[in-house]
Amino acid sequence: MRDSSSVSDKACLLRLKPSRWLFGWWVLLHMILGFTALMANLPNVLAGVAIAGLGLNFWRLYPVRGSLLVISGRARFALPLECRFDLGLCNTTRIGSFWIELVFSDCPNSRFLVLKDQIEELKWRRLCLILREGV
Repeated sequence: MRDSSSVSDKACLLRLKPSRWLFGWWVLLHMILGFTALMANLPNVLAGVAIAGLGLNFWRLYPVRGSLLVISGRARFALPLECRFDLGLCNTTRIGSFWIELVFSDCPNSRFLVLKDQIEELKWRRLCLILREGV
């Protein structure tokens, strides 16, 4: 039996908070599109419809939400809120300074983005370490 364990052998539960950075980007994007609709010299009715559509898109397709990420030993992942369990990583998983793009082997076309402001600094470093060891 081993006495010591590496970082990847311990299970880790990450509660991802909604990202303030992503919220800021979402607001700025919709403000720019709304300003563009106003400045495009459209008739008032079309400009109103465009701005109403942007408002609906802003509230309905709001991408910023919390999530739950479980990391078990040997860099196996689970997304319980999405009913996806025992996920391995693809080689296309990328780690940046302020973001991590997780690509799981069960569905390589879907991606899971984790931003640095969603978790505490210590857990962010641990996640980066687990990914660098496992990928």
